[in-house]
Order: sequence, then C-alpha cells, then structure tokens
Amino acid sequence: MKQRTKHYISAAPQLAEIAPSESTSSLVDVDSGVSVVSSDFREQEIQTETQEKRHDLEDAVAEEEEIAREKAQSAKKKVKEVGRKAEQKAEDYAQNPVYATNAVLSTILAIAVGVNAYNKYKVGRLSWKLVGIYTGTIAAYGALDFYATRYVLFLSNGLIVGY
Repeated sequence: MKQRTKHYISAAPQLAEIAPSESTSSLVDVDSGVSVVSSDFREQEIQTETQEKRHDLEDAVAEEEEIAREKAQSAKKKVKEVGRKAEQKAEDYAQNPVYATNAVLSTILAIAVGVNAYNKYKVGRLSWKLVGIYTGTIAAYGALDFYATRYVLFLSNGLIVGY
C-alpha cells in the first residue's frame, strides 16, 4: 500500500478590519418597496380574475370551517352524553351488591391464578398444559359467574336487568 502524504494548510489569512463609521447614509433602505394596505381591503371592488379566485377560495374555506366547527360541536355533545350514560351505569353497578361481589371474586381468582402461575414459572414447572388449565378455570368461572348473576338478578328483581 502506498502511503499518502498529508498536506495541511495553515489557518486562513487574517481579514482586514473594517473601520467603524458613524454614518448611516450608505445603508440601503429595505422598506422602500413596502406599501401599507388599507383596512377596507376586503370590501374593495374585485378587479382581476386572481382576486376573484382568491375570494371564491376564501369563501369555500370559510364554509368548510363552519361545517367542521358544527360537526365538532355535535361530536362533543355526543361524547358528553355517552360519558354521562357510562357514569350512570357505573354508579348503578357500584351500588348493586351482586356486581360488587362479582368484582371482588374475579379479582381474587385472577390474583390467585397469577401468583400460582408465577411461582410455577420461578421453579421451572410452568407448562403449556398448566397454562391451559388456568385459562379453562378462568373461563369456567366467567360462565358460572354470568349465569349465577343472571339468576340472582332474576330472583331479586323478577326480571333480568340489562338483557
């Protein structure tokens, strides 16, 4: 392999200093091409096709914005109504002892299965067969809970609520 010689260039030459001057007469006026538009600009008569197209486009955009604003307001009202209904339903469930008992029992079962599965995993004895048994247990509990709750609600109210 050939070795390349590296040529380093020294720092750039120093620039000549510019003498400060107090005179601003040599500065360029950058505002000379700027003109002020009067506040009644939009009410002025349309004189070109470009202005007419721009006005039509602005009108179309304003209509679309109004439609979007109305849709957003109706969606907001709908979301609030759904939220109120969900809140009322949650309050009804919280006051019903059957649903409270179901929640407690489901939580206890989930914790028991989870802790048992974790302990089996720690000692290396967790298998797919055991996972299937745990899953079947939870599914059986869910079905039993569903039908037992329906039966209890039927006995207590004389009808099935929510079905």
